[in-house]
Amino acid sequence: MHTIIKFDAGILECTQREWREFLDRQMGVIPASDYEGSLLKAEQFVQKKSSPYEFIYSVPKDQDSCVADLILTVMYAAPNRHDANDAWLKLLDVRPAPWYNSGVEYDATRLPEVLPEVIVEVLSLTYETHPSSRLKIYGHEPMGREFLQAMAGTLRKISALSISAHGNWLVIDKK
Repeated sequence: MHTIIKFDAGILECTQREWREFLDRQMGVIPASDYEGSLLKAEQFVQKKSSPYEFIYSVPKDQDSCVADLILTVMYAAPNRHDANDAWLKLLDVRPAPWYNSGVEYDATRLPEVLPEVIVEVLSLTYETHPSSRLKIYGHEPMGREFLQAMAGTLRKISALSISAHGNWLVIDKK
């Protein structure tokens, strides 16, 4: 099972170094700007310069790694801080490391195996870390509409959850 870890200075430093070194080796093949935006968001989060309701999480390359294989952007929307039934957690962005986009040095077929585990981990945040009754997942690459529809089919088997789709959003309500 892949765990998610809130970004901190150590994860940021390791991830910036590895992602940028990889991008330098792939110069002209992979647009660095796609990844620099995610690294900047992570840096702002670590430096506490982002919204207090936005959280950046890392999915490490492996159990002993400080390098993010995925960077997750999560928004906590809790109009009434004292009522978890009134709160939502939104998974707004999943940025895979640049090696997933390169076709070299890494097995890109692993991504579809990792993403369902990531969704389960983000859903687990709704119980204590960010108490909320609903998780909304925005569907765009790498978790496009087809992927979210497949996930919805799997999640519908869990009786404690109510699953619906609204445009590019997969909505998971806890019963």
